[in-house]
Amino acid sequence: MWKKTSTEALAINNTSEVIVVVLAAIITPQVILRALPTFYTFTQVLWALLAGIIAFALVVAMNSRVTAIAPRRSSHQLASRYAGTWVGIVVGAARILALAVLVMLGIELVVSSLSAIIPLEGMDHYLAAALTFIVPIPIFIRTYAGRMPIIRTLAILGALTLAVLLGYALVAEAVGAINFEQIIAARHEAYRAEASQDTLASGFAGVLGALLPAAVYVVTSERVMVAPQLRRTPVSHAYTVGVPLMVVIAVTMYFVGKLELPGLRLGIPALSIAVAMWGDIGRTVIATIFAASGLAAAYASYRQLPRLLRELSIDGLLPRRLAAQDAQSSRRWAVLLIASLSAIVLLFLDSTRALAMVFVSVAFLIALATAVAMVSRSKSVLHDSTDGDERAAAVRSKWFFRSGGLVWGGLIVVITLVHSSWTLATALSLVVPTAYLLVYRRGLGKITEYLDLGSTIEHHTIPTRAHGFVLIDHIDAATLRAVSWARSMRLDSLQGLCVDFDPTRTRALRKEWEKARLPVPLTILGTPKGAARGPVIEFVRQFHKLHPNDVVCIFVTKVISTSSWQRFFVRHTTPAIITELRLLDGVMVTEVPFRLDADPEPEGSLEYDDVSFDTTMQALGDSLTASGNSTGNSVVNNA
Repeated sequence: MWKKTSTEALAINNTSEVIVVVLAAIITPQVILRALPTFYTFTQVLWALLAGIIAFALVVAMNSRVTAIAPRRSSHQLASRYAGTWVGIVVGAARILALAVLVMLGIELVVSSLSAIIPLEGMDHYLAAALTFIVPIPIFIRTYAGRMPIIRTLAILGALTLAVLLGYALVAEAVGAINFEQIIAARHEAYRAEASQDTLASGFAGVLGALLPAAVYVVTSERVMVAPQLRRTPVSHAYTVGVPLMVVIAVTMYFVGKLELPGLRLGIPALSIAVAMWGDIGRTVIATIFAASGLAAAYASYRQLPRLLRELSIDGLLPRRLAAQDAQSSRRWAVLLIASLSAIVLLFLDSTRALAMVFVSVAFLIALATAVAMVSRSKSVLHDSTDGDERAAAVRSKWFFRSGGLVWGGLIVVITLVHSSWTLATALSLVVPTAYLLVYRRGLGKITEYLDLGSTIEHHTIPTRAHGFVLIDHIDAATLRAVSWARSMRLDSLQGLCVDFDPTRTRALRKEWEKARLPVPLTILGTPKGAARGPVIEFVRQFHKLHPNDVVCIFVTKVISTSSWQRFFVRHTTPAIITELRLLDGVMVTEVPFRLDADPEPEGSLEYDDVSFDTTMQALGDSLTASGNSTGNSVVNNA
């Protein structure tokens, strides 16, 4: 069972990793070119690529060290254990936000690709917001939620399409087939895209855009909901996936310069290259494939969100109920909430570059917290260990991660100085999940403190007696079952409770009760002037005051149906009176289930073919009197 679950989880993680890498390969040149001025130099492009390669190498080195030292722990676990609980909470919230931003980046790729085919005329923001709710629909359908072959196919198709395009362009450039008309067509396609109004465009800003692949590797280096020994991606993945990614980005930027594509444009450079190589038809085909890849990337990130929520719940950062295997519905509603927040963010951060910088900031925040946690771990080893080799390794690890932390922290500061709105957007987006995690942890701590046995074990007492009351509204099979089950519990006292809100109906109920010959007294509460809950609540409260050392058990009928047609007529919400009774001290509420589709023969039949109502009730009463009780299971809710 665990092997099968791990295999499926590993396949989902690997598919998500590949499609996110394809997403980075497509949009990283777009982010770099968007940050460069309209007329840039080849040196500016070269510096951006070099910075991206160095940052990627540093991330790979850090992940390699973390994998060697703590391969079974994720970043939020390391942060919680070595840097403090609140740091772990921030890292957990950052991981949720990182997946949400990947969703938004995928949707932005869809919108950018479609705008190259059809004019959206200012509808791109609304289309992006609508897609945030449309893309996760398969997650809510159990039949399709676990299927990933289509995502894998789209990932492979997107990667092959980009590779074929760049390969064809390299061959054309090698044989001298790129002419002036193709360059003009590519530039014309670039100028068709919307112009950016950013006044901070520079080669330095382009360097920040080139950091996106490193940020992607920070997020994808941790697998979600897999066996502990598979928690970290092997370093070999960085070479088999990361090296081709950097090569594709470098080749794309080479043709960006070769075709003299302008900066400060929101279009996708690969589509301009496609126009130069294959014309408008090629652009349309590739744009369609890129849009499908964007949808796949958004869905793959959505698919990881409920799994990450479950992992954080298992680690105690989220409510434990989300950790259950059958709590899929709760996790899906959480995904819907994240989709709603993502739609709001897309209305403000409406550019791929802004979202990419938010993603880079969040990823480097995770890397910074991990580095801080590993430095703290090294200090702990130096404090406790007396082994020379272990202490030497801890010293090297401390200085390595301290240097890495300075790099990631410095990059966050630089992003803030270049464009403070990006850091502000990151902070505001991070506030929501962080605040929820902090409030939950604080509330959980207070409840744990309140339930501490130290202050109550000395005053622990056993109730003297148990009294039962069956809430009676009318006499039917469900009511008789409730009375029968209450009698089987052998309580010290048992009686029925009825509210006299209609004198005529109350008299009829008395007659039915007498005809049924039930050996349980029936108590009629005074006329409530239309209220149904007040008299019962007040009666139970006063009864408990007279018997403070006793337990009061309230029995309520619960009609259950599995038929869609019957369910329409059966109320499934919890009555308000039950909610109020659960809040009373010393009161226990028991719901007695009665299934409409169950065989009623063991309890007596209510078929009225040729038997009068009086005869039926008499037979049921005699049966209950003779048997004394009937078997069954009750659902008990303690207040």
